[in-house]
Amino acid sequence: GGLVGGLPRFHSGGLAADERVAILQTRERVLSREQNRMFEDMYARVMKGAQESRPPVIVNMTVQAMDADSFNSKILEARDAVAAAVMAATSDNHPVRRAR
Repeated sequence: GGLVGGLPRFHSGGLAADERVAILQTRERVLSREQNRMFEDMYARVMKGAQESRPPVIVNMTVQAMDADSFNSKILEARDAVAAAVMAATSDNHPVRRAR
């Protein structure tokens, strides 16, 4: 390393056009470009999730069936109806949501 304005250098070579001198406080850190990209991606996912998040909704369904095979068969036959019932139960104005 060398010194730039009295500051220690922690990598070899001269000061490149895209480099900046920084004075950091204790417990601050510098991220590489890749680390910064990963941090920004993670932050964007967290913020998107925070905007889209809702409290979980638990939908209990009672199905009477003779055995597991007949249960699976009935669920597959009625898959669209089951999906519609779950979606209705998770909508904002459904009684399931208001009961919380």
